[in-house]
Amino acid sequence: SSLGVIAVYAFNTEFFAIKREIKDGMFSPAAYLTSNLMLQVPLMVLLSIFVLCIGPYAVSKFYGPNFVQMMLLVAAALWSFETMGQLFSVLFKNPLLGMLLYLCMWFSSFLFAGVMVPEEDVIWPFRTFAFVLPLRWTLASMATIEFRDTDFEGARLIDESPGYTCQSEGGGEVQALLCYGRTGEQVLRSLGSQFQSISADDHVARDIGLLIAIAMFWKVCFCVFLWVKTTSMIQPKPSSSASNRSTEPRPVTVNSNAVFQNA
Repeated sequence: SSLGVIAVYAFNTEFFAIKREIKDGMFSPAAYLTSNLMLQVPLMVLLSIFVLCIGPYAVSKFYGPNFVQMMLLVAAALWSFETMGQLFSVLFKNPLLGMLLYLCMWFSSFLFAGVMVPEEDVIWPFRTFAFVLPLRWTLASMATIEFRDTDFEGARLIDESPGYTCQSEGGGEVQALLCYGRTGEQVLRSLGSQFQSISADDHVARDIGLLIAIAMFWKVCFCVFLWVKTTSMIQPKPSSSASNRSTEPRPVTVNSNAVFQNA
């Protein structure tokens, strides 16, 4: 969510601490990046469980049998935003710049998700954002997972197209926009007529794979920038004047008056 700006600030603070410890020889960049990845992925899964258990499933009564698929989808989406925030945290010394860039990308991801503005109405090259940002693939698959295997009340199946009606057998006209269908596939098809990013086709596995690919892209960029910024540090060297003073012999002066007085 947009509250990821807090993570960007925390990552920026952590980066400078890690940079100082790597400079002191406490560990290598590879050790930090490996441990970070090993902890990050399970925590994204755990975070998605906490996100889904209370609000969507306990309160809103989401379709329980598809919980694992929804969890994997949300975990992949959270990981993509997490790695995006990591990259922006190391790009700038000032964390506010990284936080601002993260907010811009988050709003762009929501704008180009295909819900508010159809992809066909977005001109190139801005249409690229609809394919490379996470929410485009997250929202469509969330609708598929939730509605695909569910039957809804208020509609009944008929033989005529579109295969359902919300009219009672005794008659009574119902507006088409208020009647989405009886089965989950019919509901998804009705939603797709209003939001072009949603369809009745099952692309959940593909979308999870794309989210992981997006997260890996941001992760690789983060690893490259962190590696460069931590290994290209200039080691402290003694100044030229100090080295000259240490190498040149100092002349020895003898106070002749003091020698005669002692004698």
